[in-house]
Order: sequence, then structure tokens, then C-alpha cells
Amino acid sequence: MSKIKSGTQVVSAHRRRKDKEPLTPEMALTLLESAVSYCQAAGLHIQAANSKDGTLGLFVPGAHYIITDNGTRAFFRLGELPEARAFDGTIIAKSLPARASAQ
Repeated sequence: MSKIKSGTQVVSAHRRRKDKEPLTPEMALTLLESAVSYCQAAGLHIQAANSKDGTLGLFVPGAHYIITDNGTRAFFRLGELPEARAFDGTIIAKSLPARASAQ
């Protein structure tokens, strides 16, 4: 079990044991709901929209969804978008230049 610092609280991160039942879609959405609440408590402005075809879109201004180069894992990052690479390692998008801070 590891500890994750979230805002001013320390939260225990529990991994599911392999012998437990797999997550149901409803359980996964409950976890997503909790994650969105943590993001909002940390000051991120989460925007959400429902489409007519039943799709939910979540938008986090300033955040990026990044997939690892082998496509098996994804993660989120705040700030400027990093270099994007194809599966073979070639660069398909250069990093954005850092913005000068407003004074």
C-alpha cells in the first residue's frame, strides 16, 4: 500500500488483488466520480458535457491525456504538451514552447 498526497490530505492507494472480482462498469464510474471530486477539490476546473448519442465528455483545461509509446498505458499531465512519438519512436509532434509568465 502506498500513500498519495492529494491537496492537504494523504490518501492510501490500495491495489485490487488479482483474486478479487473484476471492476464492473458501475464501480469504475464511481471511481471516476471520486477522482473528479478530488480534482475539483484541488482547484482544477472540470467541465463535462453529455451528447445526444450517450457519450460523456470530460474536459480539464490545461491538462493532457498522454499514451505511452507502446499504447498499453495512459496518464494525465498538467502544463505544456510534451513531444508526441509514434509507436516506432519517431517524433510526430514537437513540444510546445514554454509560455513566458505574465508579470
